[in-house]
Amino acid sequence: MEQEQSSQTQGSHTKTEETKQEQKRLFRSTTNKTISGIFGGIGEYYNIDATILRLAWILITVFSGFVPGILAYVIAIFVVPERIQKSS
Repeated sequence: MEQEQSSQTQGSHTKTEETKQEQKRLFRSTTNKTISGIFGGIGEYYNIDATILRLAWILITVFSGFVPGILAYVIAIFVVPERIQKSS
């Protein structure tokens, strides 16, 4: 009997976690942006400073021959939606 109750509690707990994860979405930042807000949005999503992400992207782009990094950035501009600010 206790096993059934604990499994039901665990089942509802995982559903709550899934709901929280589904609510968190990746957006381009409208406040922390240099060009299009891609790294600002990624930084907000993962709670990392966007400057660190920008520096890492520059290093990866330079050492990979420029094209893959620039191509990934351009694709991200079109794929990642911009956060729409709700007016109060």
